[in-house]
Amino acid sequence: MPVGWVELIAALVTTTLLGYAGAIAMAGVQFLIEWRSPKRNAAIASILQYAGTMLALLGLVYRHQGIGTVGLLLVILSVLVCDVGRGSAMPRLEMGLTALAIINLLVLTLLMIG
Repeated sequence: MPVGWVELIAALVTTTLLGYAGAIAMAGVQFLIEWRSPKRNAAIASILQYAGTMLALLGLVYRHQGIGTVGLLLVILSVLVCDVGRGSAMPRLEMGLTALAIINLLVLTLLMIG
């Protein structure tokens, strides 16, 4: 594998994982602030969703099916905890993280094909 590909993948994965770690921390703060309000389920769902996506990405990068499966189960659990139509406290962050995750998936797929 060329060094350029390795650097690109490392940069994308690191940026995405740091973004998700920040999102998990922000969702945790939101959960603590809204502990007694009805919105706490949305915060729990956000934490599960971010953690699950992060684990699924790690499972894909390191080709460890168990980690990826746990991540996908956490994402599914987040959907069960809270309605899919929940309002996000951080819509721009979620859009950015989703874009990073898609770019990661495309680059890894192209690398595995080529």
